Amino acid sequence: MTRGEQYGRAARHALFYAACATAWIIGSSWITRHVSDAAGFELIKGLGFVAATSCLLFLVLVSHDRRARQAADRTRRLIESSGDAAFLYRSRPHPHLEYVSDIVSDWLGLDPEDLRQRADAVAWLVHPADRHLLPLLLTLETRHGVAIRWVTADGRVVHTLLDVLSVTDRRGRATALEGRLRNVTDERRDKVESALAEAILEDVPQHFEATELVQRTCERLVALAEVEMAWFGVPLDDGTVQVVAADGDVEYLDNLQVRWDEGPLSLGPAGTAIREHRAVAMTPDQPGYEAWRARAFNARLTASLAIPLRHGSAVIGVLIVSSRFGNPFDDAHVARFTRTADRLAIVLAATGRPMDPSIGGRSPLAPEHTWFDLPAALEGGRIEVWWQPQVASVDGRIVAVEALVRGRTEAGEVVLPSVILPEAERAGLMVRLGRHLRRLAVEQAPHWLALGVERVALNASISELHEPGFALELAELVDRNSLARDQVEVELVESAPLDMRAARAVAELSISGFRIAVDDYGSGWASLGHLAQLPATTLKIDRVFVRDLGTSARADQLVRSTFELARTLGLTAVAEGVETVSQAHALAAMGCELHQGFLFARPMPTPEFERLLRHHRDHPPAEWAAPLLPEL
Repeated sequence: MTRGEQYGRAARHALFYAACATAWIIGSSWITRHVSDAAGFELIKGLGFVAATSCLLFLVLVSHDRRARQAADRTRRLIESSGDAAFLYRSRPHPHLEYVSDIVSDWLGLDPEDLRQRADAVAWLVHPADRHLLPLLLTLETRHGVAIRWVTADGRVVHTLLDVLSVTDRRGRATALEGRLRNVTDERRDKVESALAEAILEDVPQHFEATELVQRTCERLVALAEVEMAWFGVPLDDGTVQVVAADGDVEYLDNLQVRWDEGPLSLGPAGTAIREHRAVAMTPDQPGYEAWRARAFNARLTASLAIPLRHGSAVIGVLIVSSRFGNPFDDAHVARFTRTADRLAIVLAATGRPMDPSIGGRSPLAPEHTWFDLPAALEGGRIEVWWQPQVASVDGRIVAVEALVRGRTEAGEVVLPSVILPEAERAGLMVRLGRHLRRLAVEQAPHWLALGVERVALNASISELHEPGFALELAELVDRNSLARDQVEVELVESAPLDMRAARAVAELSISGFRIAVDDYGSGWASLGHLAQLPATTLKIDRVFVRDLGTSARADQLVRSTFELARTLGLTAVAEGVETVSQAHALAAMGCELHQGFLFARPMPTPEFERLLRHHRDHPPAEWAAPLLPEL
């Protein structure tokens, strides 16, 4: 409506009022002149005037209210036509939502009527970190562009932008908020993803080490994305995930044993992501995953997302982000985090920057994780024996040591068995590799025996046992290095049952005087039936059951019964994968004779193992093992 039209409309109303008033005056004057009871008529005339003006005022107010509602409806329709929501929130006489657009049901998962019936609807849905903004909205005449997050009934996080007008009463008190609510969730998350991508690319020219790159990425995720914790880990060959960078509320990580293989925590987001090569989002209220759920509840986490970083066909790391308010990890947002992780993996692989070895991570790069030139490594002397001790539960002595394979790239980076052994099988080099490792181990063994070790354990696969003369060749090697044959233990490590050829080789080894160890008892091929057929002297409990001690009644019973079986058959019992003090205590109480695991020592190269043996020789075992083994 133009200003001229407004003036014309006002003039018509004024003329109508003047005409009514003139008619009233003329009519009342004529009646007064012809009526004898003037006083009574004056009273009637006054009451009639009051009634007429009241009716007129009522009509004016009704018309004004109708026009105001029409204007408000037009404004709301205009707001809603753009996909935004209009609302009116009254704080007086009692807090309530007087109006809210139907579109909020798509955003928040609640019917507008449900919101109107809850007096605390706004405070109930607002993100806890943004609730302090609510009182401020009523303190100023207008508020423009206020960013508010909402946590929906099903845990989703919605980002909105508010344009708010404060409505006041005649006393100037703020009684209501009226305005527009715009859903900017996708827009904000897209900007965050773009900022993270630019930041990762900007770091490349700065020549950061890989650890610094992932640390800065974690810091930016906490600062920019809607997460309270971010950390980066590297999957190790022993089934653990080594944390190399973290930011935010990460204090609970110190007590979190993250696993990716078959341990109880392998069912959490990190383990699942690494094993299945896909992004995994979990909430503690999902069924299953008991071990992870308990830790998530204790850390007050409401959702976690794990994204594997892939280089070729290998997972070189895992990025985990967690929230303590709702579940921001819908499908679209998971895709954004995945793209960020993919960019980080590309940058790490392209720059060739290794993880800081002092932190315990492995290189996230490199070709050795997808392919390793094993023949060149054998020719170049880059295949090594590393050592892991077996500790007696009675007195803490290092009784035995297992020889393990490690390789090195030309750049000197360590290559793990998970890369070496598959390549050896593919290239048909298992026999050559085993022969090389046994030679190195047996040549070094006399030195370990001189420092107090009683025996050395060597691994053997079925393909090696199939080689003609395997037992004779090992006997000659041991005799040539002046070792007693009962000081050498052959561990049968294989995922398939031994066939007749391999069983005959094992029998020859036993007759020749070698000790025989059955590895991974309780899983894979190693079962009671095979144990009855093999001339075993040592029984090694699979680490899967050791990890589950205290959390699985089945694991407790299996381990206990295995120790009883070992005592009955006169076998030495060894527990693999001992990583916590509680596990060591439980195993010792069950009668385990030897412990092997990270609690006591990780696999280490020859110089480090020699220093360890000399230190233990010069210091009574009780000084270092007493806190771990309750019998001491």
